[in-house]
Amino acid sequence: NVSVKLLKEFRDLKPEKLIMTENDFLILVDDYIGSGKTLNKALSAVSQNESITKHNFSILAMAIQEQAKNELDAQGILNFNSLVLRKGISDNFTSPDLETKIEIMKRIENKIPKVSKYRMGYEKSEALITLMRTPNNTFPIFWKGIISKGEEIEAPFQRY
Repeated sequence: NVSVKLLKEFRDLKPEKLIMTENDFLILVDDYIGSGKTLNKALSAVSQNESITKHNFSILAMAIQEQAKNELDAQGILNFNSLVLRKGISDNFTSPDLETKIEIMKRIENKIPKVSKYRMGYEKSEALITLMRTPNNTFPIFWKGIISKGEEIEAPFQRY
């Protein structure tokens, strides 16, 4: 005897649109949580609804960056995910290799036009993930073409 109500937008979480009862449980679902910026918008909407508490909602994501998961855990927000991703360079290398790998990535990214906002992935996530639409948290070399010898070379996992 479970009924499901689908909410499509953050504004559907407002108290005038959603009143949780003691038998209700809210599950926020996403395929991927990267830097946590969009997640914070959702959590802001949740916090404005007094009927939603840490005891009657959780977050479900197929994949999540470790940094975002740590933030959720620190806030005591129940979350479930199949894959926890670490930063592709920063979490896998130590000095002096770390600085060398970052410098190599910067040199590669210099060949990518119009990507300055996404260097090292959006919010410097350094993600290594692709989905139907590769998240911009992923290193841009995977989703944005480069210019080589005046010719554009397509990226393997285009976002567009």
